[in-house]
Amino acid sequence: MADTTIRKLRAIMFTDIVGYTLLMQHDETEALKLLQKHKDLVKEIVEKFGGKIIKHIGDEILIESESAVMLVYSAQELQKRLSERNASVPKSRELWVRIGIHIGDVVFQDNDIFGDGVNIASRLRPLADPGGICISHSVLRLLGNQNEIQTSFLGLKKLKNIDDKVKVYNVQVDTSYQPSFGSSKPFLGEGNSSWPKYILFSVAAIFIGIILYFTVFNGKYADYELDFYKGDLLSAYEKTSDDKELDDIKEHYFHILSATGLQGEQLKQEYRSLVKSNPYSPEAIFYLGLTYSLFSTSESQIDSS
Repeated sequence: MADTTIRKLRAIMFTDIVGYTLLMQHDETEALKLLQKHKDLVKEIVEKFGGKIIKHIGDEILIESESAVMLVYSAQELQKRLSERNASVPKSRELWVRIGIHIGDVVFQDNDIFGDGVNIASRLRPLADPGGICISHSVLRLLGNQNEIQTSFLGLKKLKNIDDKVKVYNVQVDTSYQPSFGSSKPFLGEGNSSWPKYILFSVAAIFIGIILYFTVFNGKYADYELDFYKGDLLSAYEKTSDDKELDDIKEHYFHILSATGLQGEQLKQEYRSLVKSNPYSPEAIFYLGLTYSLFSTSESQIDSS
């Protein structure tokens, strides 16, 4: 049998639906409708900009293109179209996606693609805000003088199973309607018991006291603390974005405090995963409780955490 393996330089894009697993648990019929809408819209826009859908993986879609620039344009149009749609439907029917784009060497084999180019694009996707687009530095370099594409630096990120850290950028999307996840959204494990809320706040209060002691009484300030106290929250957030040890309490604390609303949604997902992998860690519980107390709009979400 002939070897069908081909290696090429390609721009790779991953999209996925925010909160799809939870939505499936809450309303399977609506989740399947949103899944089909996602597929139809991605197919229409990607083909318009010369891209190609390689495969669907649950609610994720893997796309490749010969042009990173055209792939970014297609991502912008997709997010704009979804934002316009979401502004005209009930919150329970809103469809928000995250997008990651990278360009690199990939292997084409048996109608599929593999390699670091694919893996990095996949890892960039969860770093994007709902309705957002994250790209690597490799993609940024190719954008050149594309004035319609504006970006902001998110930091040097350690991606899962990728040896070297990757410079990550957010692509601005021209949308007037932004996501806001409140009580109308399905949330895993909602219940009637209120006792977890008091445990979280108690643990949070203890650790906040510890943080205040080390930051106020010992007179030693890290660079991100100085940025935070000066009001430069973006700088403080970026400086504390790299992978931190579980017991780096102060760095986690200032990372959470300096986050914006959309970043808060991402932090809730990250710290939920951290608690799942460290269920008996008071530090992990503290980070999750603090995140929910700052960025949740309903008591049921705090209870669920």
